[in-house]
Amino acid sequence: MNDSKILVEEIAWKEPTDIADAIYDTPGFVWLDTPNGEGYSYIGVLPFKTLTCKNGVLRVDGELRADDFFEYLKKEMENYRLSKESNIPFVGGAIGFLAYDYARSLESLPAPSIDVLKTPDASVGIYDACFVFDNKAKKAYIVSTGFSSQGIDREVRAFERLEVFKCLLDKEPCHRNMKYSSVTVRNELSQDQYVSQVDKVKSYIREGDIFEANFTGRFFAEWPLEDSIFTLYSRLRVKNGGAFSALYCGDGYEILSVSPEQFIEVSGSVVKTFPIKGTRPRGKTSEQDIQYKNDLLESEKDRAENIMIVDLMRNDFSKVCESSSVKVNKVCEVQTFPTVYHLVSEVEGILAPGYHALDILKACFPAGSITGAPKIRAMEIIAECESTARGIYCGSMFYNSFDGDFNSSVMIRTITKKGENLVFGAGGAVVIDSNSVEEYQEALTKASGIVTVLQEKSK
Repeated sequence: MNDSKILVEEIAWKEPTDIADAIYDTPGFVWLDTPNGEGYSYIGVLPFKTLTCKNGVLRVDGELRADDFFEYLKKEMENYRLSKESNIPFVGGAIGFLAYDYARSLESLPAPSIDVLKTPDASVGIYDACFVFDNKAKKAYIVSTGFSSQGIDREVRAFERLEVFKCLLDKEPCHRNMKYSSVTVRNELSQDQYVSQVDKVKSYIREGDIFEANFTGRFFAEWPLEDSIFTLYSRLRVKNGGAFSALYCGDGYEILSVSPEQFIEVSGSVVKTFPIKGTRPRGKTSEQDIQYKNDLLESEKDRAENIMIVDLMRNDFSKVCESSSVKVNKVCEVQTFPTVYHLVSEVEGILAPGYHALDILKACFPAGSITGAPKIRAMEIIAECESTARGIYCGSMFYNSFDGDFNSSVMIRTITKKGENLVFGAGGAVVIDSNSVEEYQEALTKASGIVTVLQEKSK
């Protein structure tokens, strides 16, 4: 345990968007964003160490390593562990993602036949300093820990890095109002193709293989290289921003996520997860809006879908939590989002002694809400029915603070950009009484927020 103090310097309040816009081109840029103006958000740049993994092969700062990704990252986080001395949830540490396809490193699953973007299965930067925004209180900070892989004196480095980040504040926003074109979005599957695959999933349910599986399809667009991806994200966050949004710049690719779904949260030894399952669109009138909300609340099918995932998450928690501690705090509450209503539940547990926040991520990944139950068999069926790799979509963006706190999202409502290619996905849970045509319409509803923004020309 490193007990040296971290540096926390309050700076004049600027909207996170303004700072993000100004330093977007800085290497290692990541913005964990909360467009609703609640809670904290974070911007990291210039990580002192990077980890990437593809098909089980780990690279650290670009060099091949024989280690397991999770074990290596856990060891790194223990090397730089701080005692809890701040109310700020993230004081520096690991920020990154697991793509859905990292599941093949955890379980024996068939590979998809098409991997369009070939992005990493996992990517993490370790950030010794970052910008922190308390959005509700309108306070902003630079946090600097002084950690380094070079063995430099911590106190000296902490001050040096603080000065580097203060200098970044002198940069002017320059991306947000850049132009971008309206682009054409292509759906991977026609209605008939989508319905056919949903019917195939239902046949496995009838045969007793599974109770539920989350079937999704991909959407594609070509993005002009001269157009601003930051402008696109800025519009997405305003029109569709979920509480667990993110903009992540990887090596030759970018992730634009406006996810409403939290995955796992760890504070001290308390672990929580918040599965979403059950969706209705927002109405065009107040009367229609209320009707859709009540329809979701009264739907036995959607409630059954949600409860199955709650049970699955309770089982995953039991792998690393004290068995008697796992409980359900909320069941099937309707939550309101910009374009949809969702049913959301909450499961809680206490980490058993000797386990780390990254152990709960590994035990629960991928999220039950985007796989199904039983999870392994559902993922096998997903691999059979979805010919195109999910890639980053349906994975998880996360942070693990040096002082132990952890939070993560489920990367739904998420675009991955590589070169001129934009790819995102949408789908939903299939159960025995699913109407296959309605499942297709639900996928279109979930994709509509992104499609609408892509088809609008910037002004």
